[in-house]
Amino acid sequence: MSGSRLGALVCATVSTPDLRASVAAYQRFLGYEPRHEGTLPGDVANTLAGPAATGAPVAVLGPASGGTPAIRLIETPNAPSFIPGRSFGWNALEIVVQDVDALQGELAGSPFEVVGEARDLDFAKGALRAMQARGPGGEILVFTQINRPVPGYDLPVAASKVDRIFAAIQGCPELDRTREFFANKFFAEAGPEFETAIVTVNEAFGLDRPTKHRITTIALPGQGFIELDQYPDEAVRRQPVPGYPMPGIAAVAFEVDSLDNFQLYWLGEILSRAEPPYLGRRHVTFYGGSGELIELIERG
Repeated sequence: MSGSRLGALVCATVSTPDLRASVAAYQRFLGYEPRHEGTLPGDVANTLAGPAATGAPVAVLGPASGGTPAIRLIETPNAPSFIPGRSFGWNALEIVVQDVDALQGELAGSPFEVVGEARDLDFAKGALRAMQARGPGGEILVFTQINRPVPGYDLPVAASKVDRIFAAIQGCPELDRTREFFANKFFAEAGPEFETAIVTVNEAFGLDRPTKHRITTIALPGQGFIELDQYPDEAVRRQPVPGYPMPGIAAVAFEVDSLDNFQLYWLGEILSRAEPPYLGRRHVTFYGGSGELIELIERG
């Protein structure tokens, strides 16, 4: 992370066909609290590659601990071709929790469909225990209980039952090229590469559950990470409903010192808006190395 221009994870934007139902699910079952409700301004819709979503209902929620990152939910039409976990780009958000087994029981019959039951992660030797669930908008959420420190990783401690996002997980067509993209554009160096089974990927592609995939992580300030997963050859580029943001996890936002430090092809103009997650700061978006939408927000 030394020398990296990429700052803390700020917000993840999730498309959902029913905003009210999604907000209710996050509040009731995850204990998330509302931080902003309104409609999506046209200029922000344009930066999310979704001009047709101008005026769409939007809500920003965060954990009861009061921390960030937040989740921004935007109501968009259902995308019939979208199958969670089968396309490149942002595919999952990892959230730190206090008791993953208890949460798994509480999610039974909820809008969060458990797709990977709680288990100790093989590479962490009992330090991490996680489960996977599919949210109301098709977003994959990985709920992780951190039992003890993991050498080489600065991990957060949950201050509420379901606390904050600490990792954004991306499916890559070519892991090496995506890793080079973050190194070249942000001077963000990835850590060691290893192989592990990814339950949601194996389910999405009909692979045996023990099938392993190459992954690596990029450490961020504030005990956050980007995880890069090498996806199977059968993965495809995600297709939105024309004019709307990507289905599932549409974008992920990170802090930077100054947008003036970058020479990138912005998607729309640099904006400054008062509502969360921007809080009056300048922000802009662009496409990353796997077709994912990255949002940059200047530090206050």
